[in-house]
Formats: sequence, C-alpha cells, structure tokens
Amino acid sequence: MRASRKLICALFAATGLTLSACDNDRTATPPESLPTETLATAVASTADLSDFAAMVNEAELGSVFDGRGVYTVLAPINSAFADTEGSQPKDGVESRPLLVASIRRQILPGYITLEAIRQSIDRHGGKIQMRTLGDTLVTFSREGEVIQVTGESGQSAALTGNPTPATNGAILPIDGLMALAPDDAPTTSPDPPA
Repeated sequence: MRASRKLICALFAATGLTLSACDNDRTATPPESLPTETLATAVASTADLSDFAAMVNEAELGSVFDGRGVYTVLAPINSAFADTEGSQPKDGVESRPLLVASIRRQILPGYITLEAIRQSIDRHGGKIQMRTLGDTLVTFSREGEVIQVTGESGQSAALTGNPTPATNGAILPIDGLMALAPDDAPTTSPDPPA
C-alpha cells in the first residue's frame, strides 16, 4: 500500500513539474485554428475554384456542401476547364443530371488529408483506390512528391495547391478534370428489356 502511495505521489509530482514547465514555454506555437467555413462557402470563396463553384451552383448542390455530411472534394482549379468547351455539359435543366454525376465522381466520403493519402500510398506499394459518391473508383499514385489521381475513364490530374479544410470536410485542388461526364452520356437509365 505504501509503495502505491509513493508511486502515485511521484506521478503527481512529475505531472506538476511537466505542467509548470509547459507554462514557462512561451515560444510554443499555437494550434492551427479550426475551420469556420462549410465546403460550399470554401469553394465559393476560393478564387481559383470559381469555375467549379459555378458548376456546383448549376447542379444545385450547394445545400449538399452546406449540409452535415463530411466529404473530401477533388475540386478542379480554373485552368483545368480551359480546354473543355465541347466536353462540359450544357447549361439547362436537362444537363443537371450530367453535372450532378460529374461532381459526384469528384467527391470522396469522409475527411481525407493529403498527408493521409501520401502515407497510404507509401504503405500500399505505390497506389491506392477509393470509391467516390458517384460509385466510381479513383486511383491515387505518387510520382516523386506529386500525387496523381486517375478516374475509371483514364483521365488523370495532379493534386495541386494547398488543401482547404472545412467544417464538414476538405477541398483538395486538382489540375485536371478526371471525372467529367461526356455530353452524349444518357441522362436517364434505359428502359429494362421486355
């Protein structure tokens, strides 16, 4: 019993010394501030994502990005849209399903950091796959320090710029459109065979 008391007293004494030592360290860096913007606000307020923000608005998905679900968005930067004039879905009600499908192929469920992707690639021999909300697989690979993401169609993009954390997920900017739905994709499923 006495040995236990001495051990407990020693632990409290050590803890007290450690805590007082922390109080004396005024040079410690403060923790990073927590994000205050939702995905919708973060996308809309990032200048280099204005084309993607317009796509989200056209698809009427702002409320999803403002909701309670937690997502990681592979968001194409503006230069990714430069050569897609003929491949982007046209404006209008009939194009909304194509836009929604395109965007869902660029969204991963959960909060995924760039560092977690990098570590997972290294741990799994150079490649990892994740399923998007559009029920497609994207493959992450690494070429030096550059992380590439490739969609099922073979379109590839590099993660670029700084990730943006949000209250309900994260935005990982990419330099290409690896999941854009083609113009001639059917907007409704065909009738089942009779």
